[in-house]
Amino acid sequence: MGEITRYDVLILSELNDFTLTNAGTRSLIQYLSATNVGRPFDEAVATTWQEVYLKPGASAHTPFVTGATSTQDAPFLELVVRGGRNPVPMRYGIEGTFPFFMEFRGSLFKDPIGLFRSKLKDVLGCRIRVFYQEHQGLLPHETVPDDEKPTDMPKTAEGVGGRVGTRVEEF
Repeated sequence: MGEITRYDVLILSELNDFTLTNAGTRSLIQYLSATNVGRPFDEAVATTWQEVYLKPGASAHTPFVTGATSTQDAPFLELVVRGGRNPVPMRYGIEGTFPFFMEFRGSLFKDPIGLFRSKLKDVLGCRIRVFYQEHQGLLPHETVPDDEKPTDMPKTAEGVGGRVGTRVEEF
């Protein structure tokens, strides 16, 4: 068999200055987790921005294909969601900076299907634009500089709570 071609698929709002709040980021991560598209495994949370990294879930193919997929290969290697109000430059030859993005890194597919686009429009409250390029390799995860770390978060036990969209509270 030949080598698998993978792509990096970038999703942006049609509005360049669209910001995704902490609550909006949580909602998007919860949607992606509930639909089994991806599961959070790492994050960087600063006072003005956050990035959440997801690994493929059992239904990781559903943003790109309807029904079952014919391959055993992971539909994508990593999914990154960035929210907040601190804009960053993009790759893909795109001019400007953007405070929100969602990126499927190492995807087998180039373009999300209409149903997924529609769901994103509902969750985000805006229309999206999609860009793709050949996979450039997984990038290092963002780290939060000391001067950007949230100070109002209570200290918790090692490995408990604090993650955007993944905190579990027991009643």
